[in-house]
Formats: sequence, structure tokens, C-alpha cells
Amino acid sequence: ELRNAFRTFRTDRIVEASDAGRLFRAERGKTLADFYRLMELSEYNAFKD
Repeated sequence: ELRNAFRTFRTDRIVEASDAGRLFRAERGKTLADFYRLMELSEYNAFKD
């Protein structure tokens, strides 16, 4: 996965989490809707070939 790309994590492997004291600031092109759109396009292209 590229540094600026969306990343996925296996939540079953997360042992510990902590509050970093920072808020998430939405950035253009990095929203949940953008992620879903990218996944839909990936699936479409996988079946298109």
C-alpha cells in the first residue's frame, strides 16, 4: 500500500489502542465516501477483464 493511499487494518490483530488527543480532520479525497467509491471501482475493474 502506498503511503498516501487508503490503508486497511485487520482489527482482530489490534492488541491495544490509545487516544492521541488529536481530532480527525477530513481531507478532500480521503473520506469514507471516497474509500467506498475506490473499492467499487476496484471491484468493477476486477470483473471487467
